[in-house]
Amino acid sequence: MFKTIKLIKIYSLTLLVIVMYSCTEGFVELNTDGNNPSSESLVNMSPLVTQTQRQAFVENRENTWRGNMILSGRMSEQFSFGFAGTWFSGGQGLKYDNLGWNDAAWDLPMGRTAAPLNELIVLTSEGGKFQDDCTLAVMKIMKGFFYQRMTDQFGAVPYLEGGQGIIPKFEEQSEVYNLIMTDLADAITSLKTCSGSTIDAISEGDLVYQGDVDKWLAAGNTLRLRMALRSGEANGGNQSVIDTSLSEPFISSSDNNFRIAQDPSNADPVFNGYHGIWNTWGGPGNYWVIGDVLVESFKSNNDPRLFGFAEPIDGGTVGDFNDYVGGKVATKFSYSNAVPIATLSRQARKIWDDPNFSYVTMTYSEAELLQAEAKYLKGDIPGAQIHFENAIRANASDWDVSASDINSYITTETSAQLSGTATVAMQQIGLNRWYAAYTNGYEAWSVMRRFDLDIFPDKTFSLTNEWEDTTGGIDNKMGKRINYSQATRSQNPDAVEFAVSAQGPDAYSTALWWDVN
Repeated sequence: MFKTIKLIKIYSLTLLVIVMYSCTEGFVELNTDGNNPSSESLVNMSPLVTQTQRQAFVENRENTWRGNMILSGRMSEQFSFGFAGTWFSGGQGLKYDNLGWNDAAWDLPMGRTAAPLNELIVLTSEGGKFQDDCTLAVMKIMKGFFYQRMTDQFGAVPYLEGGQGIIPKFEEQSEVYNLIMTDLADAITSLKTCSGSTIDAISEGDLVYQGDVDKWLAAGNTLRLRMALRSGEANGGNQSVIDTSLSEPFISSSDNNFRIAQDPSNADPVFNGYHGIWNTWGGPGNYWVIGDVLVESFKSNNDPRLFGFAEPIDGGTVGDFNDYVGGKVATKFSYSNAVPIATLSRQARKIWDDPNFSYVTMTYSEAELLQAEAKYLKGDIPGAQIHFENAIRANASDWDVSASDINSYITTETSAQLSGTATVAMQQIGLNRWYAAYTNGYEAWSVMRRFDLDIFPDKTFSLTNEWEDTTGGIDNKMGKRINYSQATRSQNPDAVEFAVSAQGPDAYSTALWWDVN
């Protein structure tokens, strides 16, 4: 049994170099909250798995707000604070004018996830207390999901040494991607040996798949294809990885979406999420609305998914395209202050009013779109079209859009057919990838950058237009990455210097390795 002092040492040293909050207070919570793991009483892995998944794949209210909404949710143009009474005028955060919001996007997930995730790898590796190849494979997949998200926000990250209780070295993004895809391949190979079974050591604590081996294998393979396609242009095509992925299982239904349901009976603020943000303080200061680019993209294609993604404006009619209006992102305060929230569409009610709303990391819809893209690139247009239609139907179902409405859309609208040029087809696939990531701002933002979607407005600042001057932040465009936190720059300067030398300035405007266009 590993000792409490060992965990304290790991957490304390890790937090020292990447975050600035009290690790002692964190350990009081860990070891006194009955819903959190205590290392002294750890007789199975479930409590530690639960705690790690909470921090990695749900996020507490604080970082749901900061990282997933204020930054990536707006940089992906899916959510907006562009209305009167908001606590966040249109350009706030995007101007790099609140370092706390920026820093939270690194400090909170790294500080709360890196060490326990590393400990789970150690415990299940050769010589570990719970040594088991299949259990280790699941831990590798969890690690892959977490660090894929982090590298796609920042670039270089400490994939190899993160959470080990040392000042970690960083790997540049190209290496991180290749390391994750290699670990995923190993994990998939291991999981094949125990296919059809449940991993008892984690089944009670696994909030995602309850230890189901086949579901974890499918999720790991879907992640591998996501990464192989995203980095293909920068990484020589990744064709062998893509071909191998196409021969393995994928997430095959919305029931198997990689998601964690919120638990309103649990006092842990991790489980407050969107519901907590909306309902804790009262609006409109802490409210948000759906982005106008998202609304207009549905309208231009007569796509009924709009009616599942959003609510009509106050007094409007559900299902009437004219009664759905989105808020603009990164506008001057003088502009947004003249826009009453009642004149804008809020996101689907279940997002903010259902305390059980699930935090989604990956969906069946995305899995189908990844296969559609991979097959399209190989010249299998009919096969790609089948996956494309499956994805649209799955996404519509996830957001409670009627099957008859979406079938009519697929039958009548060219935007549901991959029959145009290759350029148009890739834009259609990318747009639907963007839809599939709705509420997961991190992934939606990555999709937006990778596909260079052509639906976003020119935000060039002038004294007379509506756009805020975001010089020094996103530089009047849309952000390419997030800056490392102040604590990291101060306490691990060598790693940040390495990152800057590998990828460019520590700035929102610096494109990542895979963002080649």
